[in-house]
Amino acid sequence: VLLHEMGHVLEYSLLGGNGLGSDRKRAEGFAAWFEGYSSQYASTIPKGAVQRRYRSLITSRADVGASAFSGSGEDYAIASLEFEAIVARKGVSGLMDIYEAMDRERCSFYEALQRRFGWGPKDLRREVKNIEG
Repeated sequence: VLLHEMGHVLEYSLLGGNGLGSDRKRAEGFAAWFEGYSSQYASTIPKGAVQRRYRSLITSRADVGASAFSGSGEDYAIASLEFEAIVARKGVSGLMDIYEAMDRERCSFYEALQRRFGWGPKDLRREVKNIEG
């Protein structure tokens, strides 16, 4: 829980203190991704345990690349997968490029993804499939 909440603080800082509206899927996706990413460096959490827990909640990938978010465990998991896919393909520096675009250009997460990498919803779904093997 602490790692997840630290993710929210980090994202707030990356966006220059501007939450860019009420994009809950982006905010929770980033925090869930950060929880999994940072847990890799915790000696008390088995490597990959957080990602496996989130992935176990997914029954459908239909909302990958869409802004739908109702707050279910599956929603958190799907939102986190989007960030995992970006980092798997573009690295953490690529993810930081997205946040720089959101902050500087005051655009949404999906707009920044399109502007920086040319990825639309279909591209993001493909990248998610790639990380799932």
